[in-house]
Amino acid sequence: MVRDGDHTRSWWRTLLDAQRRAGFPDLAGSEGTAQLALTDALLNQFIAARLPDAWPITELTVHALERNVLAVRVRPRTAWLPPVRVRLTIDQEPATAANPQLRARFTSSLAGLAGLAGAALGATSLPRWVRMSGDCLTVDLEALAAQHGVVDLLPAVRMLTVSTEPGRIILRTALAASRA
Repeated sequence: MVRDGDHTRSWWRTLLDAQRRAGFPDLAGSEGTAQLALTDALLNQFIAARLPDAWPITELTVHALERNVLAVRVRPRTAWLPPVRVRLTIDQEPATAANPQLRARFTSSLAGLAGLAGAALGATSLPRWVRMSGDCLTVDLEALAAQHGVVDLLPAVRMLTVSTEPGRIILRTALAASRA
């Protein structure tokens, strides 16, 4: 184990961090693919743990349906407003380093209400990597990566797709370390 301040890290993490700082020269030419299946339960635990206290909502849950459809339920902080349910359909794929965006469209009868909700949240309430415009919701992966300090890894992303099946969101990616 290697000590790094207060954190103990394994040898492989130290090795990968050194490679990252140098631009992965000893991994040049490497390629890989991965598929990650996230259950609704795991995704909703993740969301609940990170829902900002300042938001005008107290609950946001996502349920994956078939054919790239997500059912989203939002409970407003205001008690006199009932929970709102909308559907989002993932409509743009794949995201790449050259086009690091994932898009979905509100496809339920409450799509207009979703646009109003986005306006009510305001640009300062939404994470800077999420944009709402009309019936479109866009996730900017470059801004998300920048927020977490990993934007330098984005060029390795050859492809990222998001799809759904009942109860699961499927993330598929292809990565490649460039040859020097």
